[in-house]
Amino acid sequence: MIKSLQISNYALLKNVSIDFTDGFTVVSGETGAGKSIMLDALSLLLGKRVERFSTEENTPKSIIEGIFKVDKSKQGFFIENDLDFEEETLVRREIISNGKSRAFINDTPVLLNVLTAFGKLIIEIHA
Repeated sequence: MIKSLQISNYALLKNVSIDFTDGFTVVSGETGAGKSIMLDALSLLLGKRVERFSTEENTPKSIIEGIFKVDKSKQGFFIENDLDFEEETLVRREIISNGKSRAFINDTPVLLNVLTAFGKLIIEIHA
């Protein structure tokens, strides 16, 4: 379950922090309010490849961070990928203006395929 999402310098979002509560979350709003941008950022955080990239002018990189509550039953994933298990897991993706990126789980660098596997393990997005 996602507990929080922080987006810095991604598309039109300069610095956005969202806290989620337990249960079902619905994101709604008027056209142009940023719902799709937020979902794109969350998808990037969970391993989506960077296809087109938009960063604020004169900003060296975008940072997307999320804290996820991870059940102990998922601990095997962390062992398989040589990662420290924490019930509140920090995931970070840094994307520089040329579209290259770095990914981290609990401050350990990970390959994109590991990030993608984590995303499939931990969250479902229906849009």
